Amino acid sequence: MSLKIVLLAILLVGCNSITPTSSSNPLPKGILKLDSKGHTSVIIWNLVVAKSGDIISASRDMTIRVWDSKTGKEKRTILGEIGKREKEGVSSIALSPDDKFLAVGVYSNENIIRIYHYKTGKLYKILKLNNMIVSDLAFSDDGKYLVSALGASGVRLWDVKDFKLVDRVIAYQDSTRYIGMIKKENTHFIVIVGNKKLSLYSVKEKKIVKTVKGDDMFGYIATSQDSIAVSRMNKNKIEIYDYNLKLTKTIETKRRRSGLAYSPNGDLLISGMEGSASVDIYSKKDNYKRVSFLKKHENTTIGVGFLDNKTAVSAGGNNGEIYIWDIASGEVKAEVLGAGGDIHTLGLDGDNIAFGYMSKRWTYGKPRFMKLINIKKLKITPINSFDRSRLKTLSTTKGDYSLSVSKRQNILNIKKSGKIVASIKRDWRSGNVHTVFGFYKDYIISGGRNGVLKLYNLQGNEIATLLGEKRDIYSIAIDGDRVISGGKGKVIHIWDLKKIKPLINPILNLFVGRYNNEWIIWTPKGYYNASKNGEIYLGYHLNHGEGHEAEFLEISKFRKELYRPKLIEKIVERE
Repeated sequence: MSLKIVLLAILLVGCNSITPTSSSNPLPKGILKLDSKGHTSVIIWNLVVAKSGDIISASRDMTIRVWDSKTGKEKRTILGEIGKREKEGVSSIALSPDDKFLAVGVYSNENIIRIYHYKTGKLYKILKLNNMIVSDLAFSDDGKYLVSALGASGVRLWDVKDFKLVDRVIAYQDSTRYIGMIKKENTHFIVIVGNKKLSLYSVKEKKIVKTVKGDDMFGYIATSQDSIAVSRMNKNKIEIYDYNLKLTKTIETKRRRSGLAYSPNGDLLISGMEGSASVDIYSKKDNYKRVSFLKKHENTTIGVGFLDNKTAVSAGGNNGEIYIWDIASGEVKAEVLGAGGDIHTLGLDGDNIAFGYMSKRWTYGKPRFMKLINIKKLKITPINSFDRSRLKTLSTTKGDYSLSVSKRQNILNIKKSGKIVASIKRDWRSGNVHTVFGFYKDYIISGGRNGVLKLYNLQGNEIATLLGEKRDIYSIAIDGDRVISGGKGKVIHIWDLKKIKPLINPILNLFVGRYNNEWIIWTPKGYYNASKNGEIYLGYHLNHGEGHEAEFLEISKFRKELYRPKLIEKIVERE
């Protein structure tokens, strides 16, 4: 048996963990991961600006990225230990006023707070939480305290000097959503945002001294030298309170507001928005009149802040983009864009893969093909030069059979001659919903949330699980036994379904840069081919234990062992 055939047999088994070889440069025991040089989860939950001018962003993709505010280029990535759990993520971050400590709330197998030395990126300490989820973090303005919101578990207060726990606050039978700290008359107070309560807790007296009750959910919070801004989740407004929780101003808005932040001098308030491209800035001196806005984002923007009193920063949209913009003119001065994009449409014709990203340039809300790559020749060509009628997508009809989904998308109905003969129900353990579905031969294929991709028979019984997807699946295409899938993970996975078995790995994974057309294609074992600069988008995440920062090694460091263009070509031909 030839060496190539042996290698192929090994590769088709598939695995994300790499074990050492006998090479002089052994492969690391790491987790093979895409690094699109931007957040792979489009929701950037937190954005903070350091005194140095660095912009720090965090998202569910478990990365904290530090950006140069002058160039928009990534300076470094701060990483921690990760596992194989798909629902891991960074829930919140906070930077101490002196830029010394970065606190990171981690949603993982054991919910914790990681404390990093910000300038070095070295992990300093881990704060154990007994599996309590961190929803928000904040430092006091004088840097003395760190406070954490822990949902139904209330609030924890830590002394920054040694990060010892100094107080536990169970505010009320109401989940603690967001948190802030203020100081008046030399006394620290914690501003606690619950579902329908806004409270002021005295650190000195160890009790709640004031509570405001509402008939609607309170949301995001921002504090300045003398004001507290809180959004209302369902009534499309922002409320301004003084330090005694007296309502002083209500800002009516057209949509639900998301992130909030005050400028360094407290004169301006910036607000993101859910489901809209608008980021608005209000002037406190002008009775919170809107004085500037940015409509360049394509969707929800949560991470907002100020570089200085004249420059704003906002993050979000459909691609996790970050814009640095002039408040007076509303013009973008710099932008941060990862190379990837959510895959929202796929078409397949043999070795030709057509795909498109989520974009406001859709025609009447429908995604369109934007690029075409031939995986045999590994050449990208203009989509307009290709006969699109040749592209196979995914059909929801087959003979007398058809598929339809319930209003909530959690039930997929299988119909024969218009009559429901079986149903496939999903819950949080099985992808929540059916995001994309259709027929493959005498099977049904359906994608869902969190990378769930499964095959069912016509009676609705699960037959196989397709492994490899990590995020929500938005599109599937089929031509013969070749199946491709893509979605929020920004990777196109290529499957060979000639042999159906309970667990099926992709034979190849493909990433193409949204803006630069650089690409890399690889097997689950890490053997790859790439364009001139495509190697930078793949590598190994190396855990060094819970008490240490992690690192990322680009795959180019192992080019001698893993660069196998002929092997990739053979896999395409064989499949």
